[in-house]
Amino acid sequence: MPTYTKDTPPNNLSEPLTKRLKDLNDHQAWEEFIETYHDYIYFFLHQYKVHKNDVDDFYQKTILKCYENIHAFKCHENGRGFNSWLKVMIHNEVFNDRKRNIMIKEKINKIKPITEIFID
Repeated sequence: MPTYTKDTPPNNLSEPLTKRLKDLNDHQAWEEFIETYHDYIYFFLHQYKVHKNDVDDFYQKTILKCYENIHAFKCHENGRGFNSWLKVMIHNEVFNDRKRNIMIKEKINKIKPITEIFID
C-alpha cells in the first residue's frame, strides 16, 4: 500500500469517476474511490490525532459523508479539487465530533451532583 503525506496525495480522481460517484448505485466507482483513497483518509485521520480506537469509525463516517454529499462536489478541470473536497470532509467530521464532545462535557459539568439536589 502506498504511503501518503500531505505533499503527496493520490492523483485527483478523473472527472469521469467523480461523475460516476454521483450515481450512488455505481458500486464499482465507489470501490475504486475507496481503493484509491483508503490510505489517504487514514493519513489525515492520524494527522488530526484521532485516537487509534476511533480511527476506523471516523474512516467509515468520512466515507458515509462523501456518499451523502458527493452530489455537491463540483469537479474542476481535469478532476482537480477532489482531494481538497475530501480533506474538508475529513476535517469537518473530526472537528464536529470534537465540538460535540466539548458540548457534552460542558453540559455534564453543569449538572448538579445528586447530593446537592436533595440537600437544597
